[in-house]
Amino acid sequence: MRFNFCREIGLFALALCLAASSEGMAQPCGPISLTQNFDPDLVIDELAVVCALGEITNTENRYARSYDLSTCSTQGNNFLVSCVSFAVQSNNTAGYTVFVNIYQDLNGGVPFAEGVDLLLLGSASVVIPVVIAASPEIEKHFTADFTLLGDPVDVPADSIMVVELLLPDRTDPGGDGGLMKPGCNNTGESTVAGGPSVSYILAPDCIGASFTTVDSLGFPDAMLIQVVHGELVEPIPACPGDCADANGSVNVTDLLALLAGWGQPAQACDIAGGDDIINVTDLLALLAGWGSCPLRPDFCIGDTDSSGSVNVTDLLALLATWGLDNCTTADLNFDGAINVSDLLLLLGAWGSCPP
Repeated sequence: MRFNFCREIGLFALALCLAASSEGMAQPCGPISLTQNFDPDLVIDELAVVCALGEITNTENRYARSYDLSTCSTQGNNFLVSCVSFAVQSNNTAGYTVFVNIYQDLNGGVPFAEGVDLLLLGSASVVIPVVIAASPEIEKHFTADFTLLGDPVDVPADSIMVVELLLPDRTDPGGDGGLMKPGCNNTGESTVAGGPSVSYILAPDCIGASFTTVDSLGFPDAMLIQVVHGELVEPIPACPGDCADANGSVNVTDLLALLAGWGQPAQACDIAGGDDIINVTDLLALLAGWGSCPLRPDFCIGDTDSSGSVNVTDLLALLATWGLDNCTTADLNFDGAINVSDLLLLLGAWGSCPP
């Protein structure tokens, strides 16, 4: 096993920028697009890191980026991921199914692996056709749609989101023997979307069972192309009385569950907390919340201080960072700069937020 990086030179290989794709990234499928790539439309051919058997068949490869949702305008809001766009430099055998996985990183820092520090929140598959490098007329951008079989992936507020492109092993008896290389470029990586803004790779047959940075392997210019599309939403308000079935209502089902566990420790309907046993305190708390649980409030763009209104305070916050190329809550369109685009969005949302 070895890494193939463009053409082989010993164990690793040299980056040769031969050609660029003229096709653009797939259309976004949500009002918010998070990316750490300066130019996600550009695919530079022969600029990819892949663990493979020579230049013939790729083994399992996992590529990822990490996004800190506690920064910038995503702060304090859940992120509903509807789709993820990525690029393919080349694929020599049609019908290869790859997967895009959304994780919550439970401890931050460099992601390790699923089941260790990464909690899987959702997965979507994409079938990749033949993609020929240095052929600008062939589409090299693809989109994994998480809404085809269900709802968007709900990533909790202020968490670390890790988005992974998984290339399954093609060398085993069930594999097709093909070779795919992910799309990368060397145009730069931005911290606008949060996170350390680096590309990670996990390749068990080459580097072990945990993620490492592509840079640490000696390939600082191989920057994984990835755009995460979705929308920001307010976190769902807590409804502790909905303890039996989480159906959005505190009703007789929850009451019966509470009574069934009366006097017992470690029960789901120990909703008052503090004493680890169901008693009259929990009963009173359940009855106080009887009825429908609160609905998730609408996201209010422009409300930089979460006051429930877009007003002069938010305008002053935007003007105070005008012209800065950095990550603040006033960067309403997530492009890394505070400018007239953000001002127009704020003015368009002026007034009270939706109830």
